[in-house]
Amino acid sequence: MVIPITLTANLYVRLSVYMLPWPARSPDMSPTEHAFDVFGRQFQHHPLTNPVLTQVQQAWNPIPQSDIWHLHATVQAYIENSGDYTGY
Repeated sequence: MVIPITLTANLYVRLSVYMLPWPARSPDMSPTEHAFDVFGRQFQHHPLTNPVLTQVQQAWNPIPQSDIWHLHATVQAYIENSGDYTGY
């Protein structure tokens, strides 16, 4: 029996989709997902009357660089804690 993750992995290989390695005990969301979550919250505050690119820039630009660096810095804490809770 083939488990779904194997099917997905095989599909990615066939499509030449390269995945970054992630520890088995990784947190629920990767730092990238957290960054896009922050971005999504910013994006909700802008009206849908502007072209999409302008909206994306208006939502992304106010996000403090320190927030993005914090998400990046938490990767080391996750690694050191074997993917367990780090008190994010």
